[in-house]
Amino acid sequence: MAIEGSDAFLKADTSTFTVLPGKGKKTAALICDVNRPDGTPLESCPRSILKRAIDRMKMELGQDVDAILGPEMEWYYLRTVDGKLNVADEGAYMAPPSSDAAYEAKKDIASALQQIGIIPDKIHHEVPFSKAEINFEPAPAMRVADMVVLYKTTVKAIARSHDLTVTFMPKPYPERAGTGMHVHLSLVDSKTGKNLFSDTNSRNGLSEYALNFVGGLLEHAKALAAIATPSINSYKRLVPETRFEAPVYLAWGMYNRSVLIRIPPSSPENVRLEYRPVDATCNPYLAFACIIEAGMNGIKKKTTPPNPIQENLYHMSTEERREKGIGRLPSSLGEALDELEKDTLIRNTIGDSVFEKYLAAKRNEWQEYCTLVTDWEMGRYLDI
Repeated sequence: MAIEGSDAFLKADTSTFTVLPGKGKKTAALICDVNRPDGTPLESCPRSILKRAIDRMKMELGQDVDAILGPEMEWYYLRTVDGKLNVADEGAYMAPPSSDAAYEAKKDIASALQQIGIIPDKIHHEVPFSKAEINFEPAPAMRVADMVVLYKTTVKAIARSHDLTVTFMPKPYPERAGTGMHVHLSLVDSKTGKNLFSDTNSRNGLSEYALNFVGGLLEHAKALAAIATPSINSYKRLVPETRFEAPVYLAWGMYNRSVLIRIPPSSPENVRLEYRPVDATCNPYLAFACIIEAGMNGIKKKTTPPNPIQENLYHMSTEERREKGIGRLPSSLGEALDELEKDTLIRNTIGDSVFEKYLAAKRNEWQEYCTLVTDWEMGRYLDI
């Protein structure tokens, strides 16, 4: 904000009042909107940006329609040994308690999340050493964005009480899978309970709304990457290797984990799409706003997605993917910012002021990284 007009204040959203878990004297938290002195919402407040996206969706589909989201948040838990952070266990996927160093910590985390209204529905050890996932029940978009903020804070705090350090960094280890935040999404009429993505008479159980939403996401996925995967490190997770299952190819499919947008198996009332590239370094309000707007743009334009892909995209040759018209996400933050700069839908979603400042801040981050000389380069190119 300009120095001659930089006053703003926080207005607490009382619906977010949360008594935080912990022993002794209790502490409560409230999530706030940022307003101008005259009480109007500050255009650059991320919560206001998400509210505007939700309002536009409701104007198009009806006031009772909610975007229901369910992010899958993954994280590494580490232990400090001799001053260095190391993996805390050598457990594998679905490891039993005997191989899971965070077993008790995860139970305490799940209990703490439940106390603050974030209801866990799955807890398990992920594929690599010391990687965990605690999923929670889906909810309307604004509530879920708030939950993401509280979730990260709670997970870190409870893990610390077990002498563990948690990181949501997308790719902390080059030889292990990264940490994503796959976002499950459906459009539901809260009054009737009808899932707008479901059509039991269609071949794959998807309605026209669902197909158009997929089409809109694929159309804007390259620019959306700069918002949903916004860090330098994000693109070290998004590499096309089967062993990491990172979604990089612009395709969709039923059950297929090699595509960008997956339709998981479900009952008709729970039909949803899974947008897989997102990671937890994103601002959830901005990311969810742009995901909703991209999908809604597909619905408004009746965008038809390409045919679903059922083959393993990692096993396809470059020529095969080219013949099928399958592109890929940007391979770096720099490329993602180039795509973002061209996308008027994302610009309009977050507003000109935020768009320009976000772009400038991220360009600076990219430039700083590009001029950094790493140990790898010194070892490879020093020529002595």
